[in-house]
Amino acid sequence: MDTGNIVYFFLSSVLVAALPGPAMMLVVQGSVNGGWPKGAAVTGGILSADALLLAAVCLGVGSLIASSPSVLAVMNIFSSLYLIYLAVGSFRQIRSLKSELETPLQKSTWQSGFIITIINPKTIIFLIAYLPRFVNRDSAWSESMQLAVLSFWFLAAVAVVMLCYALAAHRARNFLSKAAVRRAMEAVFGTVLLFIGLSGLSELLDSLRN
Repeated sequence: MDTGNIVYFFLSSVLVAALPGPAMMLVVQGSVNGGWPKGAAVTGGILSADALLLAAVCLGVGSLIASSPSVLAVMNIFSSLYLIYLAVGSFRQIRSLKSELETPLQKSTWQSGFIITIINPKTIIFLIAYLPRFVNRDSAWSESMQLAVLSFWFLAAVAVVMLCYALAAHRARNFLSKAAVRRAMEAVFGTVLLFIGLSGLSELLDSLRN
């Protein structure tokens, strides 16, 4: 593999990781509620799940999962229900934010970052389609070795992006911690998570009907 290809892959992975989604929302939410350490903990969960999924892709297990409609359907159900569960948690949080004093914190932990990533079938399908595009068939390196290198740099890109989100949220914590701002933020997070969760269930029902 040449350096140019790795740099291009890393930069494109940074752009992919920077796209808004449930994982990013959990990192920001954790950093606002619990500071930088909480955002870093959620990031650790996301990276752990990504590492397992990347290992599955490199070993060929990912392709078996992606080719099984029943497995993908089960993963989609759990993923959608978990997103709806997180959305309900955000809406419940709004009710508790009656002042800028001490309030119950939404649980954004290592486990939440891990679960929201590992059970999302779209993640493994994306990785199966994404990584092979950067494998050089004419390289002296084996395909497995190239996938391992690409996996490392993908995790590095995700880590950089999520930790930047966590740091930005931590730096803006004084503003984001205001009751009115947190209500608005929780409302946005809850609405988006609920929409994604319900959309996943709707897509599954449509596929079953067809």
